[in-house]
Amino acid sequence: MRIRTLLLACVALGALCPSAGAGVREVNVHFRGTVEAGIPLDFGPARPALRVRLGEARGIPYRLTNFTKEPLRLRATLKVEPAEAAKAFKVLGGFARAEVVLKPGESKLVPLDFVISPGLPSSAPELTVAFALEKAEGTK
Repeated sequence: MRIRTLLLACVALGALCPSAGAGVREVNVHFRGTVEAGIPLDFGPARPALRVRLGEARGIPYRLTNFTKEPLRLRATLKVEPAEAAKAFKVLGGFARAEVVLKPGESKLVPLDFVISPGLPSSAPELTVAFALEKAEGTK
């Protein structure tokens, strides 16, 4: 009985369970990564774009390489275009939520977990999600 109730709720709230309803909207999401001038760092998405269902939690890794002989503490700033789509893009976890620390010469993949709200305006058929990395406060 409990499972049936959950299933009915899922169907009724298709935004929370996108696979439950037909005709769920999808959008193309383009990912970018830039670095503050003067930081010898390679930063960018492992894939340039994804097709994403609204309301579905997704993830994409970003690659980072520190070309210095010093550790780097970095933080990310998010920009979503078009501007009217910014409220619909929600970061769930990953590098955009916490500082990233890279050892000298270290390369690694860092996750970005996100969801795009079903309330995304229909005037936004695709999004560009750009992160800019800069040194965290207190870093040389």
